[in-house]
Amino acid sequence: MGELTEDRYMLAGNRIIEGDLIETGAMQGFEYASYRVGAEVLHRIRAVAPIGIKERLPLFRALARLNPSGAMFAILDNRQRHANSFSIQDMDAIVAVLKAGGIGAFYGATVTLDPDYGKIGKLTNAHISLNGLGGRVIVTGDPEEAEIFMREMLAARAAGRNA
Repeated sequence: MGELTEDRYMLAGNRIIEGDLIETGAMQGFEYASYRVGAEVLHRIRAVAPIGIKERLPLFRALARLNPSGAMFAILDNRQRHANSFSIQDMDAIVAVLKAGGIGAFYGATVTLDPDYGKIGKLTNAHISLNGLGGRVIVTGDPEEAEIFMREMLAARAAGRNA
């Protein structure tokens, strides 16, 4: 497990969701911190450079192994507006990586100031459903809204498991 640096302070700040830090790291284009929240793991990811599929695939491979329940929860913060390419083919590749890593449901929140990124969120929701993954994603400019959404998804998953 890596050490949190001053630059990664935002990743450590649990605004709403409490959890135990289990891993931190940095990969090309990203910094992340992963927290155990009950039986699940929440990944807080921050874009630190331009990101595309070349950067995303190693990140998703690494993070998928940390989710023993088969569900992945992630908040991606790209408020710094790093270039962000994401195509349907990229979605296919990520779904394949998640499934290969044992992930059956993906819950994601992207925090971005890009007003057009909401269209990608809608397409992503349709795409993951068509490819047999459970879950849901949202796109917002408000980090607190992302936290609230993720808290609701974590609670719904926990309730479903206990039902």
